[in-house]
Parts: sequence; C-alpha cells; structure tokens
Amino acid sequence: MTFDIIPFSAKYLDAVEKLEQRCFSDPFTRTMLENALTNERSAAYVALCGNELAGYIELFDFVDSIDICTIETAPEYRRMGLARRFMQLAEEEASKRDVPVITLEVRISNAPAIALYEEAGFTRVGIRRNYYEKPREDAAVYFKHITEEKQT
Repeated sequence: MTFDIIPFSAKYLDAVEKLEQRCFSDPFTRTMLENALTNERSAAYVALCGNELAGYIELFDFVDSIDICTIETAPEYRRMGLARRFMQLAEEEASKRDVPVITLEVRISNAPAIALYEEAGFTRVGIRRNYYEKPREDAAVYFKHITEEKQT
C-alpha cells in the first residue's frame, strides 16, 4: 500500500477531526487541530491513500524535545506500515530542527502502540497518573535520543 505524507492544511481539517473522533475516546478538539495549522512550533502531517485520509501526526517542538502529540491511523489502514513511517517522520523533523529527543505518552493499555514505540527504539521513562480521560487511565512516558546535545 502506498501512502503520500504531506503537510497538514486546512483542506484536511474536517477529515482529521472525523479521524480523531474515530480513533480516540477523548479526541482533540477542532480548535486544537486549527492551532496546529498556525503555531510555528507545531508540525503536522496527513497521510493519504489516493484521495482518502489514512492517518495524521502532530508534533510539538519544546526546544529541547519534540513531543508526538498525536499519531493516528484509520482502522482500515492499520498494520500496513503507516505508523512506522510516521515515527520516521518524527525523527526527521527532530533532526531538521536539531532537537535531540523525541517524547510521547501512550495509554498503558495500548499494547500495539507500545510494541511499535519500543520496536522504534523508544524507552519507557515513567508514568503520568490519570493522564487520560474517557476512560481515566495512566500514560506511559517514552523517549528516544536522536542526536547528542550540543556543547555550549
């Protein structure tokens, strides 16, 4: 299966909002998605399969780390390598911005995502208690070093 990954634009706002609602019990709001279009510290991308939205990733640059705010694949496109491509894209974005670390949070019950992150070289570094709602659940915190921090 071929996916085209392109920068997120207002053209895809409605489709991404619907995908959020399909993938998550507590989805990002439209306002949060609109913020990704205008915030220079955000980088967001959509994956297309033909004309159909297959996935979305949003990253946020905290200067010393890039946080994967959300990564989602439409159910019908899961297990086809798209999430791995998104993880590579996150690393490329971190390298481009000269940021040494990527971080993310994941529901502790999300075994498929945890397996993906660990396979991609992420290390579990902690737990955020009651991080998620609907249902309330802890998040496992993961990080991956991309580059060595610069000496000043």
